[in-house]
Amino acid sequence: MTYKGYLIDLDGTIYKGKNRIPAGERFIQRLQERNIPYVLVTNNSTRTPEKVQEMLSTQFNVHTPLDTIYTATMATIDYMNDLNRGKTVYVIGETGLKTAIAEAGYVEDTENPAYVVVGLDNDLTYEKLAVATLAIQKGAVFIGTNPDLNIPTERGLMPGAGAINKLLEAATRVQPVFIGKPNAIIMNKALDVLGVKR
Repeated sequence: MTYKGYLIDLDGTIYKGKNRIPAGERFIQRLQERNIPYVLVTNNSTRTPEKVQEMLSTQFNVHTPLDTIYTATMATIDYMNDLNRGKTVYVIGETGLKTAIAEAGYVEDTENPAYVVVGLDNDLTYEKLAVATLAIQKGAVFIGTNPDLNIPTERGLMPGAGAINKLLEAATRVQPVFIGKPNAIIMNKALDVLGVKR
């Protein structure tokens, strides 16, 4: 291992759905033993960093400090803060995404939000899509937490956040700004967290 630091994916690398990937677990343990910096970078916007940390510890034998976890949600908030277009947002997503955005000072607006943020939402409805479509048409910045069309699970490849974004893109004729991997936004932000240069 001659690299100064590592950015490590989670879904499909450290685990697959609820199934462990022991080689991934061992790799992180080796990095810890050698004091090589790493950041676990995940496109999953459904969990808070605390929930990711807890899940890794209890289900996958990976014990890692909270500051080594960087999610697409965190990168999304950093991106919105950088744009500085106001603190109103409409979010399609789950509790992890909504809570983090609210805690960052953003207020829900279903009429004229500055941003529409779209992540994975297991309770997706037509009404949510309609509200997002209208807001994007009015000029809200359209942000996709990640472009993943599918998510690897123990059941197989399931629809991902990217699939929801594709639907909204078709309905609005507006392309989202994707934050998550493999896009540069999350990787550059994760490098800042890691404290190394590319």
